Order: sequence, then C-alpha cells, then structure tokens
Amino acid sequence: MYLDIFGDVVLRFHGKNTDTVQHVRKDYQPFEVDGESVDHIDIDVQFVEETSSEEESVHIRDPVAYDGQGVFFHPSGSWSVMRIDFDAIGNGTCRVTCDVNFNRYLMAKLVDHLIHLSLLKEGAAFCHSAAFEHEGDVVVCPAWRDVGKTNLLLSVLDDGADYIADDLCIVRRDGTVHSLPKRLNLLHYNFKEYPHLLNETSQEFQGLWDFVERARSGEFGLDDDEIATLTSQARMRVSPYEAFDLEPNVEPRPIDRLCLLRRVNPDDCPVTHAPVDGQELAHRMYATMEFEMSYLLLGYRAHKAQVGSVNEYLERAKQRHLEVYEEAIDSVSDLLKLNVPSQNHAKDVQREIETLIRT
Repeated sequence: MYLDIFGDVVLRFHGKNTDTVQHVRKDYQPFEVDGESVDHIDIDVQFVEETSSEEESVHIRDPVAYDGQGVFFHPSGSWSVMRIDFDAIGNGTCRVTCDVNFNRYLMAKLVDHLIHLSLLKEGAAFCHSAAFEHEGDVVVCPAWRDVGKTNLLLSVLDDGADYIADDLCIVRRDGTVHSLPKRLNLLHYNFKEYPHLLNETSQEFQGLWDFVERARSGEFGLDDDEIATLTSQARMRVSPYEAFDLEPNVEPRPIDRLCLLRRVNPDDCPVTHAPVDGQELAHRMYATMEFEMSYLLLGYRAHKAQVGSVNEYLERAKQRHLEVYEEAIDSVSDLLKLNVPSQNHAKDVQREIETLIRT
C-alpha cells in the first residue's frame, strides 16, 4: 500500500501479511495511490517477523528498549519489535521494520509522528486538536488530553457541522488547515453522551457496552478498580463520515478561529472565554504535540545515547515546528482560550463558540 499525503509525504507499507495495513488504510484511505505513480518514498514500513526478550535486550522505559542492533519499540507486555532508522528521518527514506504482531495502535501512532516530522520540511505540522467548519467558520480547537474536544466535535457534528479533525489535523504556515480523515476514537463517556453512535458499532461491542453499564450500576458487585478496567475497554473507532453521513474533504481551508480548550476546576464553573496571546498559544500547541510524541522522542534520545551522534534535522525540528504554528497563528484573526470545566460541558462550549461566530 502507498500513501501520498498532499504530495508532501509518501509512505509505502509492504512485507508480510498483517491486519495492521487495513487498520492504517481505514484512517488514510483518501491518500492511497497506485505505486506506479510514486517517484520517491519518505517513510518505508516493512512488516517482518521479529521479537525480542528480556534476556536479549535492555528495557529503558515503556515502550523503548535496545539490543545489539540498536533502539527499538515494543508494546507493554509484549516483545514484538518495531525499529525506526532515526538517522534517516528528514534525510531521504526513513526505513521502518515492524513485527506482524506489533500493537497496531502504537504502530499507527509512531507512524503518525514520523509523518508529522516529514511535514515540517513542507511548512506544515500536525496539531493535536478538534477541528470543524460550523456556520461558515473554520474552527480549530487545540487541547490537552481529556479536556473534551471529541465531545465538542460530536456536539457540533450533530448540529450539521462539517468534520475536519478529532485528534489530529494538519496546520500550514499560511494559516490553512487540512483534514486528516481518521476515525473518531470514542471512549466510554463519548458513547454515554451520544448513545446513538452505538448504532455504528458491532453487536459484540454493544454487548460489552451493556455489560459495562450494568457493572457501573452495581449489578455485579465489582470494586472500583475492576469497573475502571472494564470502562477503559469500552472504546471503539468510528468513521465520522458514516456516523454523520459526510463526505471526506481534505482540501485546505483558511482558519477563522483558533480556540484553545483549557481545563479548569471545579466542575461547576461556567464555560468562559478570553483572548490569548499568539506566542502563548503557539507554545501551548507545541508542548501538547511534543507530549503526544513522547514515545518517539524517547526512542530518539535513547538512540543518540547509543550511537553518540545526532540527526541535525531532528535537532532543528522544535524550531521548525514552532515557526509553523507562529506563522499560521499570525494569519488567524480570532485567537481565544475557552475555560472548560470537564468533558461533559460540550453543549456549553458549543454555545460559547456559536456566540463568537455570530457576533
């Protein structure tokens, strides 16, 4: 499988058969191209059979370890191996090998971050945010984890907004945003707030959901830790296009508003907004994305310690990354931060944004 992302980053997935390719295809299908149209490859992912063990390697910190061949990633509780050529990131073709049984979610996350690093050369960067077009305005909402960006997105999609992003979008220096047509990563509280989305899931998942709800009501006498473990399993990826009858649109759109979602306490505080300084916003966006990339960056730091040299492209990546955000922000007229008490205030956040759009 070949992916060509806006002509900026080309990926190839090949090697031994694995369901992981289908997992990636479901998130990036609009970018799939015929291999004959490809004249270069930026990220080459080969699926192989490779495992390690505690005896054969040194574990640094989940999910990073090293052995005689170098640094590698392995999922918690597993010794399936994924290796990345850190020296080649940004410098030609970055070769990746991945065990066929490697955790597909971790593998996809690491590949996402390799795409982001490649995009920096083209004046673009991933942004950890929800994004949508609502009432004629393109709104990007950067946020830390567990602030409520997915519930906000679901709320506006229910009211007819156009989907741009749930977790990641592509922001360019010129102040435009591209959609990444990835599936919604829905957790228990998302389904609790929008139960009609259960219709987009399998009967098996609906059975799990019913069991979790009964457990949470006290029916089975489980303790809090057991209920928390069960609840964490009630998650599913759902296509926004199927759930809300939309068509993918990956064309660039000028950003009208950047609304930083910021979690505040206590839970009964009202949703409020205030202007935010562009520099503060850029640094908050950068810090959030850097945190999301922590596994890949840990692997790179371990690689530097092992080989005693650096990848100059990666060393300059932070500055490139900040510059993309700073220049994009300069092109956006409305910069705000919204104080959000919890994920359960999506309708209040939506009303606040709609008030801003209409004034």
